Amino acid sequence: SGTRLRMKGKGMPGLRGSSRGDQYVLLELETPIGISKKQESMFKEISELGLDKCTPKSTRFKKFIS
Repeated sequence: SGTRLRMKGKGMPGLRGSSRGDQYVLLELETPIGISKKQESMFKEISELGLDKCTPKSTRFKKFIS
């Protein structure tokens, strides 16, 4: 939570020229508190469904901004 990402060349175009600036993204993650046992088991079930399809975040992020 509170992580700031820089997406080089993905921001607004410059006033003079065709180059683009950088876009900054601030990630805010909220974790639920006070959830029921059923909700907790559902979160666990969902998280177990796609673990084989996850990639390291650095690789996924590089592909996203390319």
